[in-house]
Formats: sequence, C-alpha cells, structure tokens
Amino acid sequence: SQQTNLYSEHLHVPGLLRYPNSDLAMRRLKRFVQPADLYATLLEWFDVPRPDEIWGRSIPSLLAMDESVLAQELAAAASPNERLLRTPAWLWKQREGESASQLFTKPDDRWEVNEVANRCPKIVDRMELAFDAFRAAAMNNRRSELPQVDEELYDIFR
Repeated sequence: SQQTNLYSEHLHVPGLLRYPNSDLAMRRLKRFVQPADLYATLLEWFDVPRPDEIWGRSIPSLLAMDESVLAQELAAAASPNERLLRTPAWLWKQREGESASQLFTKPDDRWEVNEVANRCPKIVDRMELAFDAFRAAAMNNRRSELPQVDEELYDIFR
C-alpha cells in the first residue's frame, strides 16, 4: 500500500479567481480556502440555492469578513495513515499507530523542517483535541459544533 504524507506541498494549492470589473479584483484572501468554499462560490455565481449541508462559504463573502474572525479558522486533513490540523500559527500531524506527533510553526517554517513538538507539548495536546473535535463535527455534519480555536493555536505570540 502506498503511504500518503500530509505536508503542505501536497495540500496547499494556490487558487486564483478572476473578478473582472469588480471591487473584488486584485484582492488577496488571507485565510484557508477549502474545496467547499469554491463549491459555495460556484453555487452563488450561478444563483443556485445552497444546500444546508455545504460547509463552505463563498469567496466574495469571505473577502467581506473581518480579518480577526478569519484568523481563528483551521483546516484539517486525514488519510488512512495520517491526520493533520493547520491553524495560522501551527501545523500538527500524527501518523496512525504512533504516539509521537509532529508540530511546525507557521508560516515561518514553510517547508516543515523544524519540528518542535517536544518543545511545545501543550500546543500538541490542544491541536490533537481540536482535530478530534473537528472530526466529530464533520462526521456528524454539524458545522455548528466546531469548537472555537484556542488563541494559542492561531497566534504564536499569545
């Protein structure tokens, strides 16, 4: 079986949307955009009613949101043998069957080469709890049950 390695170079894909003749032209969105956000954007563009189970928000609505709210968001990914949680300040990952986690500071450690889990055990524990809460909400399709992100997880200087 092929092992999947969840690192930024496998998960982070730049996205460019063209908004000609719009006040959104040349705007940069400083948050994690998920595939569900692109789906919600397409639904809005084509004036299709948005189903309740869609977790995403349209990109124009994200551009209109307060940056302080956006900084508190997270992104999760999982494969059969790994799980990963990303906040603006941290990237946490753990392999199936291993008790040790990996932790990287973000955005500074762009290539994830400076592993700091042994120096930040409190952050590792909080990231694992946040991942478990995210997974539970996703499994039950209950976005409203997503936990508020702990300040230390989105601002490394707190």
